[in-house]
Amino acid sequence: MKELIINTPSVLNLKQRSASGFFSFIFWLLWFYLWIPLSTFLGWYLGFDLVHFQIVELKHNAKFIEEIYFFAQALTLFGLSFAIWVAYNYYRFRNIERRSQAFHVSSKQLAEHYNVNISKLMEHQTSKYVSVSFDEDGNITNHTSINLMDNKKFTDSLKKIPTHQ
Repeated sequence: MKELIINTPSVLNLKQRSASGFFSFIFWLLWFYLWIPLSTFLGWYLGFDLVHFQIVELKHNAKFIEEIYFFAQALTLFGLSFAIWVAYNYYRFRNIERRSQAFHVSSKQLAEHYNVNISKLMEHQTSKYVSVSFDEDGNITNHTSINLMDNKKFTDSLKKIPTHQ
C-alpha cells in the first residue's frame, strides 16, 4: 500500500512553517535532554572523571596538550582533504545542469491520469481544501471540495477516514 501522508512543506503558509520549525526545535531539545542520564553514565563508566582528575586537578597536562596538538593536526588534514574534494566537485560540475526542466501538464491530461471529471478537477484546483480517498493501490476512489464553513460536510468527510489498528 502506498503512503497516505502527503509531506509537502511548500504548501504550508509562513505561520504553519514557523510553528512546525519551532515545535521541531523544542522536541529535538527535549530528545537531547532525555539522553543526558545515559551519556553521564557512559562518561562515568568509561572513566572520564579520572581524566578530569589527572589533567585538571593534578595538572598533568603536558602530555594532554601534545595529544590535543596531534588531534588538531589530524582534524586539519581531514578538513583540508574534504575541502579539496568539494573544490574538485565544484570545478567539475559547476556549469553542468543535470536536472531536466519540468514539462507542462494540461488539465485534460491531469483529469485523464487520475480518472476524474475535468469540471470537478477545475473546482478542486480553485478550492482551498479537498478531501481525497484512496484504495489499497493508491488510486483515487472519492474526492470532494470542502468548505470549512460547512461543518456537516467537513465532519462527514472526517468520518470517512479509515482508522488502522
